[in-house]
Amino acid sequence: MMRTHELSPPILARALLAACLPHGTVKETVLGDLHEVYLDMAESGAAWRPFPARAKLWYWGQAFALGSRYVVRRIAKWRRQRVERGLFF
Repeated sequence: MMRTHELSPPILARALLAACLPHGTVKETVLGDLHEVYLDMAESGAAWRPFPARAKLWYWGQAFALGSRYVVRRIAKWRRQRVERGLFF
């Protein structure tokens, strides 16, 4: 039987991703969907040997990929706004 903390996504990865995502529905949807897939992965495999380590590694990869994408979008939007206002670096 798996312990409860093994069924939770990595806390730091989830927190970093949450900080990168825009507030609202997008954040809730992305975090919820990743959590569902994480649980499926952590509980899959042979009944005597689930794969929580593989699920954690997958979650970190997804958090990095999605988080970096949203950070790049946020920076690009910020730069466009500065240019529109006539404020250059």
